[in-house]
Amino acid sequence: MVGTAVSETVKEFLPSKSWDSAFDDLATAIQQASVKILVVVDDVDRLQPKELLLLMKTVRLLGRFPRVNYLLAYDRYSTISTLRIALGTDRPAAEDYLEKIVQYPLDLPAPQQRFLQKIVFGALGPILDRASANVFGPTAKYRFESFYRDHMWTSLSTPRACHRFALQAKTFLPLSGGNVDAADFFALTFLRLFYALLFPATS
Repeated sequence: MVGTAVSETVKEFLPSKSWDSAFDDLATAIQQASVKILVVVDDVDRLQPKELLLLMKTVRLLGRFPRVNYLLAYDRYSTISTLRIALGTDRPAAEDYLEKIVQYPLDLPAPQQRFLQKIVFGALGPILDRASANVFGPTAKYRFESFYRDHMWTSLSTPRACHRFALQAKTFLPLSGGNVDAADFFALTFLRLFYALLFPATS
């Protein structure tokens, strides 16, 4: 985090000086302070077009400070799509713009399906186990596992999506007063979150 000393330095230099002069003075102050600053920006791909463009311009402008680095976390496809809207240009031009801002991209592999499944069933498994106890025939656990395998896994492709679904399912199930089938409720919760246009047809 930026300490109070650096904050006071910014206030001292920026108001009354030209940008070039203020930049040089602040760069010198950062070097003399012997501190390294890492600015972490998560969920960049969730920004609106104007917000994303402002962030990119800020990184480009302030990223030239010595000892200051930016770590941007984002989904590349979504970010480029939003950037294309912000710039009013085509996708290749948006990709070129992003490459000029992000100097050292590190692409992470897509999460393995078993890891994503562990998130979902780690959260909902105990509930399904209780609902399946002393049940003859297809249990709630069996039916939900089948529904997950046949319909859900392609939509739950990120840890964020898995956590979002599991949290919604766990939070709202108790509000039903125990009068619903757990597997059916989890399936309907999935449709409500990821297929909002289809969900009304289930009622």
